[in-house]
Amino acid sequence: PQTETKASVGFKAGVK
Repeated sequence: PQTETKASVGFKAGVK
């Protein structure tokens, strides 16, 4: 999706 939710951002941050 174009708009990434905070959950998505947090998920990516957690993955890294």
